[in-house]
Formats: sequence, C-alpha cells, structure tokens
Amino acid sequence: MKMKLLTIVFIITGSLAITSAAPMQNQDYTNNIKAAFIYNFTKYLSWAEQDYPVFTIGVIGNSAIIPPLQEIAQQRRVEQKEIIIKQYQDAAHIDQCDILFIPESGKNQLTEITARLQGKNTLLISEINGALADGVMINFLNIEETIKFEINLKAMNEMNFHPSSQLLKVAVRVIE
Repeated sequence: MKMKLLTIVFIITGSLAITSAAPMQNQDYTNNIKAAFIYNFTKYLSWAEQDYPVFTIGVIGNSAIIPPLQEIAQQRRVEQKEIIIKQYQDAAHIDQCDILFIPESGKNQLTEITARLQGKNTLLISEINGALADGVMINFLNIEETIKFEINLKAMNEMNFHPSSQLLKVAVRVIE
C-alpha cells in the first residue's frame, strides 16, 4: 500500500524534480519510481501524432516494472488515450508501441532492438549502462542510491521527439 501511495503521489504531482531526488530503498520502490518517470516523460515530450486509439508502452522480457506500469495504465491517460502495457519476449516480436522500455536483462538485444525500431516513432528508454551510445533516448541511472536519467538529444531529434526545456534541465546528462 505504501508503494502504491508513493507512486500515486509522484504521478499526481507530475513533477520530475521531486521523483528525481527520491532515494532508492528496494527493488519494488525503484520500479515504482521508474514507472512514474516513464509516465511523466509523456508530459514533457512531444512527437508526431499517431493514428492509434491507444498509447502503448512496451517492455522487453520479464521485468518487475510491468506491475507498476499496469497500475498507472489503469488510472491515467496520455493525450486522452487509454494506456496499454505490452510485454515482448524478444526484439523479433516488437510491433507498434509509443514507448519501449528495455530493462538490464535486454542488454544482449539492444543493438537488434534499436535497429528494428529505426525510423519508427518509438521512444526508447532503458536502464542499461552506456545505452545512449546505441541509440537509446532516455537511460535511467543509479547515482548515490537515487534514480536519475540521461538523455540522448541527437537520437530524440532524429526521431522527431521534442523534449521540453524542463525535461532537459532535470536530466543529469544530455548528449547532443
């Protein structure tokens, strides 16, 4: 219950600055924070309008981030669209999604994933050290027991994603 309440507070505030300063306490807590970040990123980014009736967040593999994302999907919308969470076992099965989260366990598929989604309007988010060099647009970091993120602005611009200045200010590092 405490984790649910904490996640809901972060979602309601819509503030990336508050969540970026939250200390990590356990894996469930960490996944709740990352899920809240993923949802909040949608408020600070603009990209080409999709003709799909739902907003899809995909996750590669069996990640513990799926339950908190599903909880958010039940309570929130993105641009008036229902949010659905899709789980993909591997890169070969990825279809249309607006955001794709690649957990550490997807590291071996990172090159295949980025190649497969090249030219598609999918925001790539990971928690893999060094993933920005492979075309990931937002990467989560653990800095002093705190969840932070870095941004690959060049990769975002190539895919017509436009981050707000607020999002760029909160990132610990922006690669251009």
